[in-house]
Amino acid sequence: MAFFDDLGKKISQASQSVVQKTQGMSEVSRLNAVISESEKQIESCYLQIGKLYVAMHAADHEPDFTGMVNTIREAEARIRESKEQIQLIKGLVKCEKCGAFVESTVAFCSTCGAAMPRRLLDENTIRCTSCGQLVPKEMRFCTSCGKPTVDILQTASAPVPVAAPTAVDASAPEQSAPPARFCTECGVPVEVGSAFCSECGTKL
Repeated sequence: MAFFDDLGKKISQASQSVVQKTQGMSEVSRLNAVISESEKQIESCYLQIGKLYVAMHAADHEPDFTGMVNTIREAEARIRESKEQIQLIKGLVKCEKCGAFVESTVAFCSTCGAAMPRRLLDENTIRCTSCGQLVPKEMRFCTSCGKPTVDILQTASAPVPVAAPTAVDASAPEQSAPPARFCTECGVPVEVGSAFCSECGTKL
């Protein structure tokens, strides 16, 4: 009988030991979670302190921070330039008044109504022979219709064929062709009867 009593005591002690170990592991997991959450809060505070310091002392920071501040400023500049390039590829330009991006062909900002800068043809710009959009020469495709700029340059440099002279009927009354019209602001040809320039929006 004593044998069974000893066996029962050993089993009871073993069960209590297992329960204690399980409770201990559960407590360890809880404490590890507390540690992890606290470390995240610390990292977040460090990040906010860093941003606040750069915002407040970008021009008068201590020499030890010069390298990091310069790295941040250079990265921010690359981000801005990349975003502007993306908008340019999409055929959009930035309004200087409100900062909104609008179609490069419009004369006024669709957000604030400010006049958009006129894009004129210069040595760094070509006109797409397919849609008429002004495209920077460094672009590989037209930002409006997607035509390759290589094809645009080839078309623009191709010689214009000269039509053979036609016989003129002396008895027919002489008819004068309507004079060509050009915008007084940007010089783009405009259709006869148009009230506004389709390129810069100037009233004709």
